[in-house]
Amino acid sequence: MPTSAAPEPPLLRIAARIHRGRDLQQDIWRSAQRVLAKIPGCLTAVFDRSLPVEQIRAWRPTGLLIHAEDPSDLEVAAFLKVPAVNTSGVLEPSGLPSVLPDSRAVGELAAHHLLDLGFRRFGFVGDGSTRYARERADGFAAILSAAGMEVDVFPGGLTGVPAAADWRPDRPMPPLGRWLSGLPPETALFVAADEVGAEVIALLQSMGIDPSDRFAILSGHDRQFPCQPPLSAIRLPEEAWGAEAARLLVDLLRGEPAPANGAILLPPLGVAERESTLGPAGGDDQVRSALRFIRQHAGVMLGVDDVVAATGLGRRALERRFHDRLGRTILTEIHRAHLRRAKALLAETDLPMNAVANEAGLTDDKHLLRLFQAEEATSPGAYRRRVRGGGQ
Repeated sequence: MPTSAAPEPPLLRIAARIHRGRDLQQDIWRSAQRVLAKIPGCLTAVFDRSLPVEQIRAWRPTGLLIHAEDPSDLEVAAFLKVPAVNTSGVLEPSGLPSVLPDSRAVGELAAHHLLDLGFRRFGFVGDGSTRYARERADGFAAILSAAGMEVDVFPGGLTGVPAAADWRPDRPMPPLGRWLSGLPPETALFVAADEVGAEVIALLQSMGIDPSDRFAILSGHDRQFPCQPPLSAIRLPEEAWGAEAARLLVDLLRGEPAPANGAILLPPLGVAERESTLGPAGGDDQVRSALRFIRQHAGVMLGVDDVVAATGLGRRALERRFHDRLGRTILTEIHRAHLRRAKALLAETDLPMNAVANEAGLTDDKHLLRLFQAEEATSPGAYRRRVRGGGQ
């Protein structure tokens, strides 16, 4: 007796409404498409947010991915009357299921990192009334408060108007400039995003202040915004961001419940260290030089003697300065640099483990495994799967 054919899977028609001029939104959508392309019977289409919503409805979507930065974006989702997933942390929770970086964890990581660098004075600059900036500030302040320290917060945040870089001494000082002038030397500044960090750097330079001499500046989102000095920044899981949003939307279309708390929060990946946090280094030029050398050579096998030779200082003297300024040894700093390099390679490439180890200045994949187990309590493979959205 002939068997009946298996039923065809339901047709999925996934629309994305994004700002085509924003690189981040396009990157999130591309990572979502890589997941959706593997689902039989799934069609996708992307619509710029400038287009009328009727054009999306005419395409007859069964689900929507949306980067909701304005209340009108939420109205679009309600108008289409299809399951939708939001990928933006700009607005306060609205009831729309979301997939977002964990912004509070971003702030916590920033605080831990700057404390590890030996800083004891802290400031925060947001970028307006965005939810993610507030959550990053809250996480930052919570860790510092637990360490017995306070954060000087620039009131109100930035408005997005790039006026700071145009300031000249014959004009009234902008509020951000007055605030920066009042901060003590060797203050570590945590800024909500790269654009904010670039604004701070531009204004300091217009004021005749070398940012590297007076401040450390760490951004809450690494988009490699061009500025000088290059910004250190928190690396967010952008590949998993879009992939998990796509998976959540497909689950909703198949009748699965939304997340209990309304959102899937993705932990930050780590810190991409560049010149902007190298500056004060506890006020010690020799420690600063050693840190720069270690970071520049994170991809090669490196020993303590190599670092000592690069500074022109005796080993005991440099070890003592490291301990006094940073509270750790030179060897520990070398291990941290190798680990950061390995994390970036695991998140951003498909290199096999032995190649990751070699590119991160380690002897082999066993050395890589020991380092991850000691510092992260996980394996390199598990770390890669987590940060890349389940390996998709």
